[in-house]
Amino acid sequence: MGGERLYVLVEPEHGGPELSPTEKDNELCLWLYTGVRLLIESRGDGQPYAATTAAEIVTLAAELDVTVLAAIDMWHPGGARYPEPDRHDFDPLEPLDDQPPPEEPVVWIPTRPVRAGDRRVNAELHGTRAGEKLLLVFESPEQAWAACGQFQAVSAIRADRIDKIAQDCGANGVVFNGWLDEDVRHTAPIVDWLRR
Repeated sequence: MGGERLYVLVEPEHGGPELSPTEKDNELCLWLYTGVRLLIESRGDGQPYAATTAAEIVTLAAELDVTVLAAIDMWHPGGARYPEPDRHDFDPLEPLDDQPPPEEPVVWIPTRPVRAGDRRVNAELHGTRAGEKLLLVFESPEQAWAACGQFQAVSAIRADRIDKIAQDCGANGVVFNGWLDEDVRHTAPIVDWLRR
């Protein structure tokens, strides 16, 4: 769990972690959630929170002179005390600068199908033998479709993130401009039966 993302409740006044006293002296409770949806269900749409990791929580606990209990994905006894903020209370956003962002080199990887609103894209790994997991990388979507089939979902990633993405998705290696056998190419629309 060291590198997994967690979400910690923070105090709206100072932005620091929300530490609740327990029934024991020298003991505080830190409220953590593995997903934003769980956090909002427990505390409400307006609950301030910050992303963190287990390693950062361990460091925080070591800096405090008390015992810190971590309540992970637990229903907060205070309930949803932060209702959704009224959108009318916000100042209008500044117009975006017309200057396009500087172009960074991108490459294309095969992915599982995605839908509008998805926040996570899963890389599709392939191998030449059982247990092998290789991340395929292409210079253009056209190269990816030629190698993987015309219905292959692809996503652009920054070229300097290839190693990180390969590590995050559990790939054993990276293959540039690889070619899939005909029997594993996506030559027809992909139906994700788990998401119907």
